[in-house]
Amino acid sequence: MHAVLRHILSDPESDKFRKIRVHNQQFRNRIGRFPPAVALLRSIGFVKGDYWVSAFQKEPCLEFLLPVDSDNPFSQRFVRAFSLIDELLQAPDEWLRTVAPAPPAVQSQWAERDSGDLDDLGGSQVPLRGDVGSREYLADLHERRVKDPRGFQEAMLAAGKRPNHTVVDVRMPAQQDSSISPADATALSTAASGSGSNVRYRSIADRFGGRRHFNLQDIEQVRVEEAIAGTPQYAREYQATKGPSRSYADVVDRSYDPQFLGRRALDETNIFRGQQNMPPLKWSQALSNIAEEHAQQMARGEMPFSHKGFNDRVQKYPFPYMSAAENLAYNGGVADTAKVAVDGWIKSPGHRRNLLGAFDLCGIGVARSSTGEFFFTQLFARTVGGSLC
Repeated sequence: MHAVLRHILSDPESDKFRKIRVHNQQFRNRIGRFPPAVALLRSIGFVKGDYWVSAFQKEPCLEFLLPVDSDNPFSQRFVRAFSLIDELLQAPDEWLRTVAPAPPAVQSQWAERDSGDLDDLGGSQVPLRGDVGSREYLADLHERRVKDPRGFQEAMLAAGKRPNHTVVDVRMPAQQDSSISPADATALSTAASGSGSNVRYRSIADRFGGRRHFNLQDIEQVRVEEAIAGTPQYAREYQATKGPSRSYADVVDRSYDPQFLGRRALDETNIFRGQQNMPPLKWSQALSNIAEEHAQQMARGEMPFSHKGFNDRVQKYPFPYMSAAENLAYNGGVADTAKVAVDGWIKSPGHRRNLLGAFDLCGIGVARSSTGEFFFTQLFARTVGGSLC
């Protein structure tokens, strides 16, 4: 295919290259036996014609009658098709992957700020939670606080630090007494839980086996557990906004809705994070819009299947962020395309690292190509003060 188009572009006046004998054995072996390849030739301007073998004998052929440098849509499509095939042959690894290599997460200036002068605490910079050394740092702080609480508090105040106001609801629903009516018991249970839900809160003793000494890591674990338990199901919520399906065709169309597939992929991501004791990511429509633009470009063939332009996409984030990352995938001909994409990320070390990264927001853009493949762009962000890990 590349040679056929290249010959026409290199010598556009030659009829020899503009006509393809469809019964030629070489053409049938390399192009003619593939219906999509023949359809591609027809879509870029080739039409049925006659090839005269002699003055009395002719055979069918495909011929290109248009000038290659005109404004005709078929001529422009011809040049575009050659460019895409040429780029594919020159850099096949950028186009023929189902999962693009994950680039390293990038950090913003928010993550690079110095934490202040903490010489009195034995350090010059506070590691970010989730980074290497953060647990050792927190353990050292806890040990200093236990040994000398007053001195620790004075040192923190001198360094300009203030305690975080953390409230964890560990109250149990009121126990139903036989002397209390069911209606009154329901009211007491609602008041004890602090909300109108039926969430059963476990006491600190239940959570940690009667321990009387707790540290910041224990409190953080409580927050993570509560976040995992309350993980939203974004795909189901999106489907609910569409109302009931009216037909089977409607059901099928909704299952391939790019907005639904993006949320479905995030649900699968959060299931995996929960299995690894990581807090769920929140859906960001802003990130989804940025990711969808990139997915559509790949689906239309305007951009290779790669992380090219990742930094430009991150610069479009409409909010301050500490760090960002990106995953890409594409597939086709499968029933659950979103789950297949996430499963591919899980099996890839670089993508798995992004799935389990210290992020709190995620947006996934999905686009479908003209040949039926689905392209996924997953963007992550860690906002200032937003991550639980």
